[in-house]
Amino acid sequence: LGMGGVSIAVDDPLLDPFVNPAKGSRINEMVVFASPLYYNISNSISARTLPLGALFSSQNVFGGFSLAIQQLEGSNPNLFQLLSSKYSNNMYMSGIIGAKLPNSNISIGGNIFVAGLDAIDVVDFLYAQSEKIEQTGYMVDGRVGITWDLEKDHYYEGILLLNRFNMEHDVTYNDMPWADVWPPVLRVENNLDQTNTTGIHLGYVRPLYNTGWLIGANLTGNWKSHPKIPNYEIMNIPRDPGNTSAYDIGVGFSRK
Repeated sequence: LGMGGVSIAVDDPLLDPFVNPAKGSRINEMVVFASPLYYNISNSISARTLPLGALFSSQNVFGGFSLAIQQLEGSNPNLFQLLSSKYSNNMYMSGIIGAKLPNSNISIGGNIFVAGLDAIDVVDFLYAQSEKIEQTGYMVDGRVGITWDLEKDHYYEGILLLNRFNMEHDVTYNDMPWADVWPPVLRVENNLDQTNTTGIHLGYVRPLYNTGWLIGANLTGNWKSHPKIPNYEIMNIPRDPGNTSAYDIGVGFSRK
């Protein structure tokens, strides 16, 4: 978070290997890190996350891992919503492995990220009239990266990624909230939220002559398919599967 999102022509030794696993080749010694996080929004939404990670290298082989446990507290927008949907736990795991190719300045690495999800933040706002929301699902992200170092601070990089996001929302409604009926008439609606992403990223960084500045550029493309889109209350209309394309062209400068 302290980097402010700046990433072009700027090194971030702890984050870079998890974005492009080939950059794990720049690890010179074992590093262990943790960054506990807590946030609260308007006293209604909060999360506590406890992460732990490590990066290491040995001769031409390098790797790393990260593990995080998270507890979410939902907004509970409906005063009668059951408390069982108030707290949820998520688990995040990531592993990196790679190697420097013999007799070359090329490094190749791979990264697998897996998340077991019991809840996604603020989804409960999208089903505001519900009595109870049960979320379950997962996210898997696999990527292969390559770097070609020409000289110090002068390199090419590339990333190919595949991402799968799959969530299921079991939403319980009371169809007769105004009637004095016991037990209440409850209805469970099943909604699926699925997105498949394929992406490619290309980057280039080099010194800007002898000025001490670095200049970098990148080109990124993501192609998403959405097999299933939830039927949220906020926009209660049928939606067929669709596709999304996103592109990014960036230029950056940095000086150490």
